[in-house]
Amino acid sequence: NEPAAQTITATVAALENPYSIENQPARTSAYPVLYNMLVAPLTAIFGNTLQLHRLVTGAFIIAACVLVFFATLRVSHSTRDSLAASILLYAGLLFYATPIASPSSLGLFLFLSSLFVPWYYGFSNRSLGVALVLGLLAFFGKQYFVASLGYIALFLFLSVSKIKGAVFGLLSLAAFAACFAVAHRVAPYFLDI
Repeated sequence: NEPAAQTITATVAALENPYSIENQPARTSAYPVLYNMLVAPLTAIFGNTLQLHRLVTGAFIIAACVLVFFATLRVSHSTRDSLAASILLYAGLLFYATPIASPSSLGLFLFLSSLFVPWYYGFSNRSLGVALVLGLLAFFGKQYFVASLGYIALFLFLSVSKIKGAVFGLLSLAAFAACFAVAHRVAPYFLDI
């Protein structure tokens, strides 16, 4: 259903809310609007085409592969192994639905970023703050990618510090609840889908 992405992008580019009552049911989308918000400004230059949407999707696929390359390089210290890991991810992402005009690759990029940033910086408080923001953005990329916050909280609780894990988990839950409330206020039909 790639044309749906174009429809939502056109709505966002026209500065309309696709989740408002006026745009229901014609502009209903089961996905969050962050991907379309990133594509919308580009439509002024390149037009609202399927190729543009796929290029943005492809850019986030490449970005996710680059993240995996550097994460693997940090652990293995081998360019060959890192390249192999990123190529395997790339091959896996080209199968089925990721390369189409959808928010999947954006969500995956934000998901991986939210996991890699705190890991790379030794789970410092600042890196956990960045991870929290990236995890919340991942929710608005594609809903289930917010799971990264739970993974980080669980890892912290089991491997770093029970207190740090519990605090991060509670902060994540509170921030997510606040984002959920704002999303419901601004886009009431997003949560009803």
